[in-house]
Amino acid sequence: MTKQAIKLGFVRPVDDIHEYLQWLRVAEEVADPDLIGVGDGQDLWIDPYITMTAIAMTTKRALVGTTVTNPLTRHPAVTAGAIAGLQQLSKGRAFLGIATGLSALRNIGLKPATVQELEDYVRAVQGLTAGETVTWKGQKLKLNWKTQRVPVWVLGAGPKVLAMAGRVADGVILGGGVAQPELVKKMLGYIEAGVKQAGRRMSDLEIWWMVRVAVAPTVEEGIDLMRDYIAGNTLQSYKSPEVLADVPKDIQEKIKILEREYRWDEHVKFNRGPDGMTNNERLLERLGIKHFLANRFMVAGPPDVCVKRFQSLMDAGARNFLIPQVIPGRIETTRTLGEKVFPALRAAAAARLAGHSRSP
Repeated sequence: MTKQAIKLGFVRPVDDIHEYLQWLRVAEEVADPDLIGVGDGQDLWIDPYITMTAIAMTTKRALVGTTVTNPLTRHPAVTAGAIAGLQQLSKGRAFLGIATGLSALRNIGLKPATVQELEDYVRAVQGLTAGETVTWKGQKLKLNWKTQRVPVWVLGAGPKVLAMAGRVADGVILGGGVAQPELVKKMLGYIEAGVKQAGRRMSDLEIWWMVRVAVAPTVEEGIDLMRDYIAGNTLQSYKSPEVLADVPKDIQEKIKILEREYRWDEHVKFNRGPDGMTNNERLLERLGIKHFLANRFMVAGPPDVCVKRFQSLMDAGARNFLIPQVIPGRIETTRTLGEKVFPALRAAAAARLAGHSRSP
């Protein structure tokens, strides 16, 4: 099989399935994505299994899965049964993306799962979809119908979660937004630590990098388009104390304020007021950390600027990119990416791969 130089995918929230299907047709036409992911937030968006069923029945090639679910709002047998059904419907294109949990849990009064709880859940779903009998909290579980093993990918940013993913997961999603080459290298090191502990190889894992992108006439305009999303995903990235420790002390304090005052019921909803900002955007502006966070989490600006930023990430070792489509006007932003950014990225990646193959 020919090695693919780069893979590109989309994830976006879904609160209107008919609008989403219209977007999906455009995405397929202009971008030919390798992956289409769906978020899981029961009080924010349509249930992901409804949307993923529609994706599986509409598309032919793209991988389809959750980006991401959590280990607390569904019993592992329920999740395993649902994702195994999707695997059958999609003819082997399904995956389960999962993390410790954020907005879906905050909005019903639950705390994120521990890394151990997440690991136990991952192993349970892997075993169940493979047709095995597993033990969950003392109870024997089995799916008593013909199933096909579903890859389980873990999303994370900190060393503990990523090392666990390296030990047990089938894939990893580097979440929260990764837009700096030094972060790519650091996170690959966290994964590799777990891989070595388990006697595995990095090539055993499918690794995707979630990068927020806003194509705009200027970098500043792109950042402002994505302010709301930057605010929410800052809290995903800095859940890990080890990751937060790398931030300057004054910024750490402001991130803690952001966490306390963030409106989880408005997470990635872009309900802007008369001043053109959401509550969470106003909070980000008040704290004065917009540019610090944007530099870490997102790529913004004209198409050529965005392509150069992606090339720097590829040089650091990233190859598969998952791009959230969250800002208003999603069809047009997806069209711009598909027509002005994706072709240049695919050409650059193919040239890089060809150059490596010619090297002695």
